[in-house]
Amino acid sequence: MVSIDADSARYCLLGRKLSHSLSPQIQNALFRSAGENAFYFTLPFEPEIMAETVTVLRACFSGFNITIPYKELIIPYLDEYDETVSACGACNTVKVTPRGDLIGYNTDGLGFLRALREAFVVPDKDTRALVLGSGGAARSLAYALLREGAHVTIAARNMETGEALIKALSTSVKGGGERLELMDLYDIKGDYGLLCNTTPVGMYPSEPESPVPARIVSRCDAVFDAVYNPLTTRLLDIAAQEGKKCISGLAMLFYQAVEAQSVWLSGSIASKSEQRRIYRELYASRA
Repeated sequence: MVSIDADSARYCLLGRKLSHSLSPQIQNALFRSAGENAFYFTLPFEPEIMAETVTVLRACFSGFNITIPYKELIIPYLDEYDETVSACGACNTVKVTPRGDLIGYNTDGLGFLRALREAFVVPDKDTRALVLGSGGAARSLAYALLREGAHVTIAARNMETGEALIKALSTSVKGGGERLELMDLYDIKGDYGLLCNTTPVGMYPSEPESPVPARIVSRCDAVFDAVYNPLTTRLLDIAAQEGKKCISGLAMLFYQAVEAQSVWLSGSIASKSEQRRIYRELYASRA
C-alpha cells in the first residue's frame, strides 16, 4: 500500500484512457524503495481543458509524465525543455520547480537504451539497427541509437512520413544524416544487429501478428518490441524460435520510469539492484 499524507509529494500520468496503465504500480514501487514520501496516480482528462490542468499541476505537483495524445501538446506550456524534447518533438516527463516552472524532458530513449543494456545489447558505431515504423516512438528510439553512433534504417509503411522522419533526425544529431537510411517496410533488405518494432502490430486486443516475417527476423541478432501487452508478442515468439536475443517493451516502460524519477529526484533514486528486483517482480506478475 502507498502511504499518503499532507506532506507527500504528488506525481501523476497525464493522458486520456489510463485505466490499465502500469505506471502507478511502477512509480510507487520505485518511490517506496528509494524511501521517498511521494505518491503517483493517473490523471485522465480531455484536451479541451489542457490549460486548466497545467495550472493545477504547477501549483500542486512536483512532477508528471505525459502519454498519448499529449506528448506534443504539452510543449507550448513548458517554461524550459532539454535537447531530447527538441530532437524527438515530444515530452514525456516534466519536473515542476518550487516556483512552479515546468521543465520538460524525454526519457523514452534513455529507458530504451537501459532496456537494451540490461539484456547485454550495447549499441555503438558498429551497430546496424532496423527500426520498424515512422511515428513518434520510432523517432525517439532512432534518435537514441544515433546518439550512440549506430547506423539506423527506418522501415516505413508510409514513405512520406518516413522521409519526414529522416529529415527531422538528420538535423537532430551531428552527422546523423550520414547514418540514416529509409526503406519500404515491405521490402527490407540487409542484415542487422538490432531490430526494433515501434508499430502497434501485435498489440492486444488485435490478432497476434508480426510486423515482419521470420525471414526478416532471421537476419537480425537481437529483437526489441515496444509493444508490452501482450508481454511476449508474436514478433518476440518468432525471434525466440530463431534463437535471437529478445527484449520486451515492458523493460523500456520500466526504465523510462526510472529515468523520470532520476529527473524528479535529482538522481536520488532506488539502487540498480532494487530496480532490477522491482522489474523482475513486475515481469513475473505479467507473465
